[in-house]
Amino acid sequence: MRKWLGATSAVLVLCLATACNAQQPLSQSAFRDVVARELSEQQPGLCVRPDGDSSLKVGRSPQTCDEMDVNTAYIYQQYLADPAHQDEYVGRLVTMALNGLGSLEAPPFTPDRNRIVAVLRPDAYAISAGERGNRESSIWRPFAGDFIVMLAHDEDGQIRSLRGIDLEGIGLSEEDAWQTAISNLRHRIGTLDRTRNAAGAEHVSARSGLANSHLLLPETCAARSPDFDVFIVARDSFFYADASMTDATVMLAGYAAELLRSGQAVYSHRLLSCLDGAWYASVFDSTNTWLPEQ
Repeated sequence: MRKWLGATSAVLVLCLATACNAQQPLSQSAFRDVVARELSEQQPGLCVRPDGDSSLKVGRSPQTCDEMDVNTAYIYQQYLADPAHQDEYVGRLVTMALNGLGSLEAPPFTPDRNRIVAVLRPDAYAISAGERGNRESSIWRPFAGDFIVMLAHDEDGQIRSLRGIDLEGIGLSEEDAWQTAISNLRHRIGTLDRTRNAAGAEHVSARSGLANSHLLLPETCAARSPDFDVFIVARDSFFYADASMTDATVMLAGYAAELLRSGQAVYSHRLLSCLDGAWYASVFDSTNTWLPEQ
């Protein structure tokens, strides 16, 4: 496993306004309460009840206050790194909650087998996915570093996680669903858009929003494929560097390090590497080196 020394010498240190002039952030429970107040203001008839420091019970009436759990932990971590945009993060949670309540009144969901895909998500998603093996829980597996793989339904850019009960409705086993997801990805991802910089590192995206799922295809990281490094920067894009191009790998490691140093919200805290057909993760030691994750 490689490690990068002096990685930050390849990039300039950026001082972002949100990092250099950050306001005092709310505590986790105070952030949760702001979300609760905003929900109640936007839809006064709702029942909204705190359930731990980072969770809310939400229902359409006082008699049905446990219809939905809203977990604020993942968005709260993003907010901590960018407290100046508190309203944006609160708004995301409120929108998600109201959309979830709206779906309770929608017709039963029936997945289309041709739209079943696999997507990479930060491992914080596992907190709200539910207990693995429960038919009401989202279906996921560990990947590498701080990522998990989730079974999902691709509705032309809108992604919804799949549960065991969803698969039961179409008579599909979980194992068959995973195989179907990988098969579907080969044509649903579409063309990858690659933008290369002077050092040879590439920014990779796709119009489908499924660029990151390209990393899940067995042929992407195979024993006979080239070794490479990636840093996932958003749910729909990543940076790539061929391991044989020293300038590209050093620049990518330096870029990822500076994002972590800046204090701004990041999608991942791990640099991922495909070596001899296997995935590995590296952790930044906060000084100048990426080290293999134990």
